Parts: sequence; structure tokens; C-alpha cells
Amino acid sequence: MQATLAWDAPTLRTAMMANPAIRVIDVRSPAEYESEPIPGSLNIPMSTLEGHVGRIRGAVGDPIVFVC
Repeated sequence: MQATLAWDAPTLRTAMMANPAIRVIDVRSPAEYESEPIPGSLNIPMSTLEGHVGRIRGAVGDPIVFVC
């Protein structure tokens, strides 16, 4: 497993284009998400994240990016 502390928006966009298997989980509130959505991302607010673990699992080794 590899961890990256921070990506800026252009880096995330490039990574998503290069690897369609990347799962982008946006943990902002629904209002924040609606004001600036990230195409292809899944909005799961931080306060509900634990209850949605099954929704964010991908294939073993697929990268998961959390946006806050």
C-alpha cells in the first residue's frame, strides 16, 4: 500500500485520466460536494464513512483517493 498525503486538483485529474480504476471518495458535506462536484467521485460525508465501507472497496490494489 502506498500513501500520498496531498494532491492538487490538476494532479488528481491527471491520475484519474491515466487510471480509470482510481476510486475517488469525496468526504465533504453534501452541500460542499454539490457546489464543486468532482466528476466520477462518490460523495460519502465523513460522518457516515464507517457505514459505507462496502461501497468504497474496489479490487485489491486499486487506488482510493479521499477528497476533503
